[in-house]
Amino acid sequence: MSNLPQNLHSTVLPFFALAVTVTSVQAQMGVGISAKASTLGAGGEIVIGLSRHIDIRGGVNYMTLTVNRSLENIPYSITPRALSFTGLLDFHPFDNAFRLTGGYISNSNQAKFFAAPTSPITVGSTVYQPSDVGHLDGMLDWKRSAPYVGLGFGGRSTVAITFDVGLVLSGVPRVSLTGTTNLTGQAKQVFDQNVAQELATIRKDINDNAKYLKYYPVVSLGLQVWP
Repeated sequence: MSNLPQNLHSTVLPFFALAVTVTSVQAQMGVGISAKASTLGAGGEIVIGLSRHIDIRGGVNYMTLTVNRSLENIPYSITPRALSFTGLLDFHPFDNAFRLTGGYISNSNQAKFFAAPTSPITVGSTVYQPSDVGHLDGMLDWKRSAPYVGLGFGGRSTVAITFDVGLVLSGVPRVSLTGTTNLTGQAKQVFDQNVAQELATIRKDINDNAKYLKYYPVVSLGLQVWP
């Protein structure tokens, strides 16, 4: 019987400490939702509070538009499409709205570019008339998942404005280019070689700027509701 208090001490106190810890975490947990606009597009997030200092976020972003730009002096219609899914971990080091963020982005971002010339263009080293070139089709895309690091503000007020800045370590984009032509025989072979030369030039331009292109900047502003 003299060992009973010691047994109670070693058995009950750990369970009591665990119960207190679970109760404390449950009191701090909650679920918030937010709508946001960013350089990744328009989107929304679900935020789950795990403790006073830790939140996790999952979201989706989407954006598309069309712009006209020249690549190697060829006018293209370029249609970027940004579609991404985010999984992020927030750390609030000072027990306030300021947060440090890390995570991964599932990246389906891409840009299609299309040229249907109406005047003579130079492809590779040869000048072609519009009647010789049907169209040029290209694609720019990135690896499918990429790390994200950033910082910002996002507290647990009932209604709050959120702000984040960061970088997606998306890597150097990949590019492809194909062309159609009415030419046949030897002339078509030369055309295909010139398209390949055009692609090689575009890839060289990308590689020359790789140290800038492999980081995608993210600036985000949102409205968060925490019931």
